[in-house]
Amino acid sequence: MPSESDLYFWRYFNITIDTVLGVDCKILYGRSMDELTGVIDCGLTNSTMFKNITSDMSVVITAIGLDNSAYL
Repeated sequence: MPSESDLYFWRYFNITIDTVLGVDCKILYGRSMDELTGVIDCGLTNSTMFKNITSDMSVVITAIGLDNSAYL
């Protein structure tokens, strides 16, 4: 059985992006919604998992379609 610290600390967001076509995709993260200082460009790759963001961070994923065939 996991300890209490295993349950509440040192957890990570596991974000998987399977396919990105014609989308400007960013993962923004930081200590609060006002301090989103980390940026990952998820529009450059396919089949990628991003899991280095600790669960105590705020995370926002933006997706902006660049044309009428955009797919995320």
